[in-house]
Amino acid sequence: MHATDYDLIINAAGQIWGDPATIRRRLETATADAIDAATAADCPLIHIGSSLEYGPRNSPQWSDETAELRPTSPYALCKAATSEQVLEYPRGVVIRSGLVLSRDISSQSLLGKIRDQAAAAAAPTDTVPAEALSMVRNPVHVDDLASAVATIARFALQQRLTHNVYNCAGPSATTVGTLAAHVRKQYSLPPLEVDPSVPALYDLISTDRLRQETGWQPRYSIESGDWLD
Repeated sequence: MHATDYDLIINAAGQIWGDPATIRRRLETATADAIDAATAADCPLIHIGSSLEYGPRNSPQWSDETAELRPTSPYALCKAATSEQVLEYPRGVVIRSGLVLSRDISSQSLLGKIRDQAAAAAAPTDTVPAEALSMVRNPVHVDDLASAVATIARFALQQRLTHNVYNCAGPSATTVGTLAAHVRKQYSLPPLEVDPSVPALYDLISTDRLRQETGWQPRYSIESGDWLD
């Protein structure tokens, strides 16, 4: 990326899955390239961050953009670091997204693996961590995230943004186990058993700032299974 005639740059590159060193290298490289290009073009830079930058909470707190960052996983740690780099750029904007879901969910994700096993009528994996299934999140449909990015981009180009960090997620809180049950139901399979003794962790983010400042609203209901239609 060396052109200087960009109007706006959106950085959604990098890697979610894999070994920590590879994740870090690819996220850092993609972010550095995006910042260099935006600097050369003197244009807005929108960086897709993650709700995981806030880290899991032990109670159902809805983190807003002012919440303390407590990333724990290698991916979350690197996302938090690259988001901070973007925010050092004067025209940088970070959109921290909740769990993104769509019909074409990645086979490398937990839900994608559960889907592939269900489609093949394979036995459920015995490596699904109970902590993962009990995690409470407010996912966002990929089309709703795309709409938020387009809205933020329009506001950035019009110099109408009043903040440089925005959360984007759906309105409904649900467990990953419930999402997995939606997947398996498509294949007439029972839900995976979730150990009730495992305490729930919460990855919930507030979208008040995004909705109130830009008028963005989600159109899909993750909880009802719209993401599988």
